[in-house]
Amino acid sequence: MSEIMREKILVYGNAGSGKSYSWLTLAQRLKDATFWVLDTDDAIPRMRAHEFDGLENLVVMPCTRWEQYGEALQRARDEAKPGDWVVVDFISSAWQAVQDYFVHEIFGVSSAEYFMRVRAELKEGTKKLETLSGWTDWVVIKKLYGEWLHTLKYELAEQHLFATSPLKLFGPETPREIRQTFAGMPGTPAGEKNLSYEFHTILYLEKPAGGEWNMTTVKDRGRVEMDGQRVKNFYLQYYRKFVEKEGNGGGGGGDKSG
Repeated sequence: MSEIMREKILVYGNAGSGKSYSWLTLAQRLKDATFWVLDTDDAIPRMRAHEFDGLENLVVMPCTRWEQYGEALQRARDEAKPGDWVVVDFISSAWQAVQDYFVHEIFGVSSAEYFMRVRAELKEGTKKLETLSGWTDWVVIKKLYGEWLHTLKYELAEQHLFATSPLKLFGPETPREIRQTFAGMPGTPAGEKNLSYEFHTILYLEKPAGGEWNMTTVKDRGRVEMDGQRVKNFYLQYYRKFVEKEGNGGGGGGDKSG
């Protein structure tokens, strides 16, 4: 195929803000593309059974254990065609899954049991729970996660990427450069702290009580930024407006109605 300008989109927000709904509207319109979905919270079957009933271009791969994340990407790498989409819903769960995997493999217990053990051994008067070591543990965890992310970013280079993440509010531990990137937002995408550097497009979604979905641009290379843009349909109000206008209609076959 001719070289595509690959989309790498991350949307984040609180529960009910329209994160999964956004990429499902793409799948609904881009019927020639297959959406390879890493489903981390078993939400897709319910959505597929209601508003998105009859959607046939989804391959939903449940991912609750770290091994499943690798297997899912391997399947997409083997079977996806150029212009398909790989969806990670939620990508923040991958960061937790790799930590759980490491703890189980090294210490032979679940993360919950490991933290209980460390807490039980905590000396009286200690104010901080010291668990995994930076030099011996975190370097390995980050290596495992990095290899998975490398596959997602570079070995699926002919497929578009769409990821979602919950909102994580700013805290005292949030680095200044991250605060600057997300200035004006209530927080960052949950997950590994450098996640924002992996995407070209980051959009914050919110739905005020009783209101409509709003979308605000954190970053979007070369595109007009949105500030609280009302969004009823992500395909119509983002993808058609920006991606198709640039001639980068991943998957083609978009429904031009509506």
